[in-house]
Amino acid sequence: MAKIRTRSVILLLALSRFVGSAPAATLTVDGAGSAPFKTISAAIAQAKPGDTIRVKPGTYQETVRPKSHLRIVSEKGPTHTSVFVPQGGRAIWFDHVEDVTVEGFDFRSTPGAGKPGDGLLKLDFSSDITVRDCYVHDAPNDSDCIKVNDCRRFVLERTCVWNPGRRLDGKSYQEGMDTRVRNFEVTVRGCWFFQQDGVGDTLIFCKGGCFDILWEDNVFGPSAGAGHANVPVQSGHQNAGESGSFVPTYPSGRFVVRNNLFVGLRGEAAFGFQGPDTSLLYNNVFYRNEANPSLLTVTDNPGSVGGPALRLFCLNNVFADRGDLPVYRQRNAPASLRNLRTSHNLYSPGVKGGDIDLRSEPGAVTGAEPRFVDPKVPVFDYSAGPAQIARIRAGFRLAPGSAGLGAGTDPDAFTGAAHPKAIPAMRNGLGAPGATWDIGLRDFTAPAR
Repeated sequence: MAKIRTRSVILLLALSRFVGSAPAATLTVDGAGSAPFKTISAAIAQAKPGDTIRVKPGTYQETVRPKSHLRIVSEKGPTHTSVFVPQGGRAIWFDHVEDVTVEGFDFRSTPGAGKPGDGLLKLDFSSDITVRDCYVHDAPNDSDCIKVNDCRRFVLERTCVWNPGRRLDGKSYQEGMDTRVRNFEVTVRGCWFFQQDGVGDTLIFCKGGCFDILWEDNVFGPSAGAGHANVPVQSGHQNAGESGSFVPTYPSGRFVVRNNLFVGLRGEAAFGFQGPDTSLLYNNVFYRNEANPSLLTVTDNPGSVGGPALRLFCLNNVFADRGDLPVYRQRNAPASLRNLRTSHNLYSPGVKGGDIDLRSEPGAVTGAEPRFVDPKVPVFDYSAGPAQIARIRAGFRLAPGSAGLGAGTDPDAFTGAAHPKAIPAMRNGLGAPGATWDIGLRDFTAPAR
């Protein structure tokens, strides 16, 4: 009898597993048609873990709040499907969720609308979130386009981000993407951050305990350059802000910034080593940036303990069409500048080193034009979708005969143990024995050996 009872329990458990593993469903949303759901929120309410919500073209005036373990995708992409919050607030909010993918939406608001906010696309206390092939723009009153808070493993891919909201002072603006307070393993890949009509301030930065950050394959610029920060792209942040008493005392660290195009940026600098512990800038192109007084800036750790930035590297980059303005500047941070190692960068004719003597840089290529294939300061085309990002970058490949071809150095060998690896993709393209390294853009897609 006991054996029969035991077998019955085993059978029931097996049946329960079978019933619990029902195939994932696809829920269709169409605000103007005959689909089962008229709003994205209604579909989310009925969805089960593993389901896909497919959204037909249209404008959806709602705040989307995904549940865990969902995929939410538009049928026709961001040029045809928008989530619009005309009175301000958040267009999408990931709040205490995990394992969510969102693809192909235009998230937007009305500039200046609503009460003071925080982020048009907002992430709080969430993990394993992916947003790709989207537009995020025209943030409402006092809001960033994207705000990330206390998250782990967030991936933003092939997304165009522009025009954050105006601050309460009525003069300056919020940021394109503000990554703040205990964020880990954040990847921004293949995106385009820019500003229109003088709108905006900083394009992207990290502060307050953010570590393991990978920015690759992006386009940064053009930007307006005015405002309170004046450094559009910052590995770290120049204000102590929300760093508090984090341990370690550095507010951010372990950055890999590679294969990006910095173009048409204004302000005090195009890129900042803003007091981080470990920041690697390699195989990027800087073109026609009007940042003044320097192209790159180096600052101390702004945390409560202070001290210099640590383990800074700048190699295999192209600094082109800059006139005679300097590249490097330390802002009352001589110790931090001493912790910056430069190697094998290309400096076009007339470019000055500023606070670093280019003659002392190993492998530097000075006074040479990079000879790009078809370089242009990009102009955004709403109808072209995120695919235009790759086309923009293609114009900045080196043409045959360029002085940058084969003139670079192996980032893995140069940075050694300092190269971050928490995000597996950080190691992609490294470790190939005997590889030839160019200066400038280089795809890091192959897995490391």
